[in-house]
Amino acid sequence: MAEVHRTRRGALMELIRKTVANPPKECVIWPYGHSMGYGKVQFERRVQQAHRVSLILYSGKNPPHLHACHGPCHNRLCINPLHLAWQTQLENNADKHRDGTHKTGKDAGANRKLTECNIRAIRNDPRRHKIIAKEYGVTPNYICTIKAGNAWSWVPMDPPPDQGLFS
Repeated sequence: MAEVHRTRRGALMELIRKTVANPPKECVIWPYGHSMGYGKVQFERRVQQAHRVSLILYSGKNPPHLHACHGPCHNRLCINPLHLAWQTQLENNADKHRDGTHKTGKDAGANRKLTECNIRAIRNDPRRHKIIAKEYGVTPNYICTIKAGNAWSWVPMDPPPDQGLFS
């Protein structure tokens, strides 16, 4: 049984190596297991995204602070290194917004617990993060991220209420 698993893992890396050695113009779609829409493969003793491994082998670099981002095809299962580039999180997000592939609001998926209306309410809620988190079924850290504007950044921050000090 272990023999089959090793053979399969070998087949996974063989597909990536063949693609890197002679990348075609079109997408090379990852036909094996995936998570969150991205192909997965065992590489350097840990499971990694298949497209990242493809770019590592093609470029000879593995920058830990950069993402292996899809360029012209926007296909998460594509492992063609000609369709990939190293980018910062900021650059990747800008590309997603520019190309219309960044999912927001209702388009972001059925598993989303919060709505834009919830986000506005959370940002204006003066209670402790722990209490708010329990009410919405999320973590206190996530509440902190929302209040700071780092999550749900497309939802505008409401201006602080007028305290009437200089009215």
